[in-house]
Amino acid sequence: MQRPPRSPDEPLLPKSLVIWSVLQGGLALLLTGGVMVTASSPAPMACLQTRCARSRSFRSCWSSSA
Repeated sequence: MQRPPRSPDEPLLPKSLVIWSVLQGGLALLLTGGVMVTASSPAPMACLQTRCARSRSFRSCWSSSA
């Protein structure tokens, strides 16, 4: 214990750290929510299901010529 103890009036977490943590959490929430909304929208899945239903090979689902 080379440092003196923290003052009882000093907060455990500095205000700047709390603000930075809230910003990071909000950004993570927005990115995750955006991925979830995009993945659950019916348009991309309908396109893939239509293309894959025509030919049951994986390669034809992802190639640009199909």
